[in-house]
Amino acid sequence: MHNNYIGKVIGKYVVVKKLGEGNMGFVFLVRDTSLGKEYAMKYVYNNGDNNENLLALKKECELLIKLKDRRIPYVTEFIENDEYSALIMEYIEGENFEEFLVKNGRMVR
Repeated sequence: MHNNYIGKVIGKYVVVKKLGEGNMGFVFLVRDTSLGKEYAMKYVYNNGDNNENLLALKKECELLIKLKDRRIPYVTEFIENDEYSALIMEYIEGENFEEFLVKNGRMVR
């Protein structure tokens, strides 16, 4: 299903490739069609009135906006409509958290 998104225009963004997926939905590398800049997009389907994924995505967006650190992506936009919601944020190239854990083992404090 996610392969159907490659090349699809979502808002003002075109999907370049899938970066990952999880319980909530997909993460895509997208390109802003007007600026040409690449971003990461967290994309979730809206499933009606009681949509836990939408609430979780909104909470993540609110948290990211409050946090200021060069290692945390900044939020550029939140898109919400009847079909889907999407969190658009800075794309930081590198390994994802799962790849980090596989390579370095579990972090213990």
